[in-house]
Amino acid sequence: MATLAPHPPSSIADLLAHTVDGLWDDTKELKHFLCLAETYCHKGKEYYDKGNLENAFVYFAKAATLVLDKISTHRDYDVKLKPVHKNNLDLVHFFTTFLEGGLLKREGGRMDKIYWII
Repeated sequence: MATLAPHPPSSIADLLAHTVDGLWDDTKELKHFLCLAETYCHKGKEYYDKGNLENAFVYFAKAATLVLDKISTHRDYDVKLKPVHKNNLDLVHFFTTFLEGGLLKREGGRMDKIYWII
């Protein structure tokens, strides 16, 4: 019986395409997205620990997209978040501007390894 060869790693563009699927719904509450970002971080860590780097990347990217791009646009962001929580989200955004690829090692357009920054 022939064994199947493992599939080649997905390109970063292919993986990123999965990060936005169903990610944002303006009708949901702010707390929903804050909890979802935390859940995505935990799922990313679980996949990373199992060696499934592609799924780890997708879930970490979903969490990052929510925290860096989406949550601050929510209708209740300025109303329901305390200044300390806004500051924490701003710090995440601030530090990501300095990463310059430190989270992700790319070789030949493929994802090869995720590095922990902290």
